[in-house]
Amino acid sequence: MEEERVVYKKKGGFIGKLITFLLAFILGIIAGIGGLVGAGYFVTKKKTVKELFGYAKADYSAFVGEDYAQKTVWDAIGSAFTTLKGFSGGTTTFNDLNAISPLIGDFMQTFVDSAKSAYGIDLNNSGNFMDVPVTQLNEHISNCIQNTPMSDLLGAMGTGNKVVTALCYGVEGEDYYIDENNQIQMYDGKKALTVGEFAGEELTTRLSSLPVDTLIDVKTTDATMCALAYGPNHRYTITENEQGASEVQMNQAYYDFDGTAFIDDNGETVTATSTPIAETEDYILSFEDGTKQYLQKPQTRSVDNRYLVYKAVETETGVEKGEKILFKKTTVGQLENDSASVINNISLKDALGVTHTSHKVMIALAFGEVDTDYTYEKDTEGNIIGIQCENPRTLGDLRTNGKTLIDDISLTNVMTPNADNNITMYILYGKKNMHYQVNGDGAIVPLQKKVAIGADGKVYNEYGEEITYATATGSGTVWTNYTQKDADGNVVTEYSLDKNNFVADEKTKTLVNGEELDLYHVYENSEKVMCKATQLKDLSGNSKLLSNFTARLTLGDVMKNADGNKILAHLKDSTIDNLPTAANNLTVGDVFDDDMHFKNENGEYTNKDGVVVANKVDALKPTWKYLIRTQNPDGSDSTIYHYDYKITSEMSNMVENIEMNMQNTPINTMHTDGILQTSETLRTTVVDENVRALIIAKVDPNFPTSYTTVGQFTVKQLTVYVDVLMNVAKYEGMTDLS
Repeated sequence: MEEERVVYKKKGGFIGKLITFLLAFILGIIAGIGGLVGAGYFVTKKKTVKELFGYAKADYSAFVGEDYAQKTVWDAIGSAFTTLKGFSGGTTTFNDLNAISPLIGDFMQTFVDSAKSAYGIDLNNSGNFMDVPVTQLNEHISNCIQNTPMSDLLGAMGTGNKVVTALCYGVEGEDYYIDENNQIQMYDGKKALTVGEFAGEELTTRLSSLPVDTLIDVKTTDATMCALAYGPNHRYTITENEQGASEVQMNQAYYDFDGTAFIDDNGETVTATSTPIAETEDYILSFEDGTKQYLQKPQTRSVDNRYLVYKAVETETGVEKGEKILFKKTTVGQLENDSASVINNISLKDALGVTHTSHKVMIALAFGEVDTDYTYEKDTEGNIIGIQCENPRTLGDLRTNGKTLIDDISLTNVMTPNADNNITMYILYGKKNMHYQVNGDGAIVPLQKKVAIGADGKVYNEYGEEITYATATGSGTVWTNYTQKDADGNVVTEYSLDKNNFVADEKTKTLVNGEELDLYHVYENSEKVMCKATQLKDLSGNSKLLSNFTARLTLGDVMKNADGNKILAHLKDSTIDNLPTAANNLTVGDVFDDDMHFKNENGEYTNKDGVVVANKVDALKPTWKYLIRTQNPDGSDSTIYHYDYKITSEMSNMVENIEMNMQNTPINTMHTDGILQTSETLRTTVVDENVRALIIAKVDPNFPTSYTTVGQFTVKQLTVYVDVLMNVAKYEGMTDLS
């Protein structure tokens, strides 16, 4: 079957081939544009078409006209769209298309030659085919047919040809039917064209009324051509007949009721007078031409306020529901008179061939945001097998709102999220536990948007940056809502606020001009406003995402293992901009609190025996006492413990402290503290009173008189005592201090 699909060739008439070519060409341009857009947002604005072909090592001149090749991709897109707009009410010709791509000239010449050889029709006999405005194509073809001998036409096409049958008799099931003898029979009020009419204005009327699929063999496997012939997917269903062949069945038409008027599936208001039917939810629509429709809300429906459309039948008792009214197929006249609307309704997924296996950028362009505009269809093992989307984007959306569609594409479609890389995650989603959280299964879940309100009613984002044109109402303790306006003062959106629903891992305050302000959760129409992933537009212009990078991210955001370093752990909440100041203000007490003190498992300060103490100085470990304690050499002033030493500039003070403290602390105390290991014999040696008297008389009159053992001396005192002890004779010969 697959091989048969590949080699199958359409056998429609020349008009069918012409329309097929025309529409395929349009879609080719659109698909190419979509591909360029998907290739890179920035490339489209900076690189020329010629440069892109150069990257691919391809000769651009075979595909793109010289004028277009010299334009940037973005400008080329704009010019192409301008040309395309000429299809609807403009003057665009095939020569205009040839300026975009020189392939058009060769193809159209082949096409004209084929029309002549296959159908006997000279498409240039009413003027150069390449110079005919597309909007006058139907008229030009009619003139060419009228100027073509009937014998040539029928001789080339054959009397049983599908196109000839449609032109002569119309649409089967609407204009004619096949009777039991396999003969064509016209319905009442319908007629077949005569030879004279076939060469006159009746041909134009008949041609315009014919559905596209009467002239073209539309394969059900060709989503784009199905969209052109039958409209969006919801308008038709592909079924399989008894012979196993695919057939297209048009679905029943419907309107949606918005509370005031009925809206068709194109989003247009239905111009008719609606009359409710008593004791039902049904309506009768009366149109200006006198026709009526019966609208009924189905008992089982997927969309509220959706009504199915039926014919309205007049009876003796009133108006009743008649046959279903189906969606109409696209006619040749619609392509001629309003080709833009037909093309606009073609979904991007069909035009660009987007599936679940396509690049994420193309999926986003065609469908929107995952889990918001579409969802992935998965098998029982969790493998993605398709995409579910009720309202996929259309070519019309791209033509009229292309910049917004591209701008709104999330950066996650370009970059792969990595929950272990905080910088990547900041660029894609914002800050962890502020804008998103990562669930146990690794899923990235957005958090609710938060704002802060200043005393003056100004509104600030969660980073403490003012939100332009936003003002809050309420009071300094309870703000109830805020209004977002545009630059002209027009209200854009009104939000309500709530600050009493934070969970444990969410930040509840932000810093604004040095002042901590409460954060409020934001709601719109009682619904939570969730943080959004970064979009392409967030990277353009004066992007705060990039320019405020160092003011927003903290050291902990950019380092994986800041907690593993004592100093960095205390700086992890400092922004990159504030890091030098924060580092300079970091103290010994900040960084080494756990190392300096005895603590129990609850983090309470204790003495060395584990008893909880009220004063953390009493929990100081001996070594740290010598490092941060200052005192006068004679110990006369109060001891000060310097927890406030700056680790970047005052660490040298600790070296001086330990030298001073060891000089002025008793030997017994240092031994107990483990600072100085001495023998018990030394510590318990009785002080020689003669030596003490000699010291007081000859060296230091303030030498302590109460110490009885050597262990009570400080190192400094011990040094004096030992020196005099070892040199008694020298000191006895010295003059008294007095």
